Amino acid sequence: MTAATADRNTQRRKNEIHSDPVKASTKIFMGTMVCLDASGLAVPGADTAGLRVRGMAREQVDNSAGANSAKNIETEEGVFLFTSSGLTDADVGKAAYIADDQTVQVAATTNKIVAGMIVAVESATKAWVWIGAPARMAAVVAAVSQANAAADISASYVEAEVQAIADLANANKTAINNILTSLKNAGVMGS
Repeated sequence: MTAATADRNTQRRKNEIHSDPVKASTKIFMGTMVCLDASGLAVPGADTAGLRVRGMAREQVDNSAGANSAKNIETEEGVFLFTSSGLTDADVGKAAYIADDQTVQVAATTNKIVAGMIVAVESATKAWVWIGAPARMAAVVAAVSQANAAADISASYVEAEVQAIADLANANKTAINNILTSLKNAGVMGS
């Protein structure tokens, strides 16, 4: 391939939207980070072992009186502004670890739950964080490449992130294939 010599219409995907069942006795606020637990149930973002950040809540869901999966929540992947502390421009490109449902930090938290990657620093207390499976993987790679990575990221965490990304990719592939089959069956698309 050669370098471009003119403008090009580069295809892109919009932010991924997910709908996940909410854990029993749980309330999630709109605009906060949402995690999935080991059972795939949505919970408020937290530095709790075994959680994976799913996205930002597009709505408030109160399942505090409901059973597991009684309600679903829509989350979105993308770049969002979250609270932090002690940030500088040097933090751009570093992993953002989840402290709670609205706060990230550059220093690894107790359970090292990666929210995503810092893509811009708004101020010493606010960071734009890219949240989603590709962002978490990029952030893990960035952390591993740092000199003190051994203290920040464990091999089991990297393995769990890679598996989570592979699972999401397989689910998306299945969903896309189902859509294509439906379009073909409806005569909208040729074989």
